[in-house]
Amino acid sequence: MKHLLNTPFISLAALCLTLISALPSYGFRQVDLKTCQQVQGAKYYQACIRLMEMASLPPKVLATANFGVGSHYYWKKQYKKAIPYFNKVIELYPVHPWAYIRKGRSFSALKQYKKAISIFNQGINYHPQPRPEAFYNRGYAFAMVGEYDKAIEDLSRYIKFKPKDSLARHHRGYALYKKGNFRSAITDFSSSLRYNPNASQIYQHRADAFYNLGEYPKAISDYSAALNFKPKNPLYLYKRGMSFRHAGNLNKSIQDCTAAQSINPYYISAYYCLAQAYVRRFF
Repeated sequence: MKHLLNTPFISLAALCLTLISALPSYGFRQVDLKTCQQVQGAKYYQACIRLMEMASLPPKVLATANFGVGSHYYWKKQYKKAIPYFNKVIELYPVHPWAYIRKGRSFSALKQYKKAISIFNQGINYHPQPRPEAFYNRGYAFAMVGEYDKAIEDLSRYIKFKPKDSLARHHRGYALYKKGNFRSAITDFSSSLRYNPNASQIYQHRADAFYNLGEYPKAISDYSAALNFKPKNPLYLYKRGMSFRHAGNLNKSIQDCTAAQSINPYYISAYYCLAQAYVRRFF
């Protein structure tokens, strides 16, 4: 038992089993132990928390249990339920880095990016050597609120630790793109695709960068690659149609924009694409 309690972030199941075996010394009621043994998921962890509180276990052990419940809800995407448990972890054991990260990510998932940034700041400022993941997640949140320079700085810091992380390079590429640095964005998108060649959105974003540089054949190639994964995506069809128009292939432009309009009759941009193609064809 002492060995388990000296471990910072122990296996909750192992601790509960140890508590169960230590019944005489802790005096738990049998019904409490059966609850801890039988229920699953968050209820299992909640039962363990109750047992641990009865046993007056150290704060870091209770923090582990609360982290288990919060993580259970987090992975089920029930973020509003997860956040109070991460709050409890931070209250009990403020040096738990993943409590800040998952609490911040929960707020990001709820699109409360400024709140998420505040949480990541707390975790980063608390630790002399913060987890690289804290910078990744704060960088993503910065990008979502339009603070692209800060996003690039944080994501670059993370990429030094995880150079093959496709998502990090994609997010940094997106921030560079939004700043108008299309060449650097293409470099990041290309690196991202090297590590994850099956992501349609990365092809779309790289195509957008080529389009803004006037490199329409390359844009068409990447939009086509994106359409291989999502052939009925009206956005990809519209953008490829616009690229065909600029490249002078009006028949294919009309074909793509007509397809986009048929998939989504309310897609105003597709009508604009068609109008522009017909104007160029006949005038």
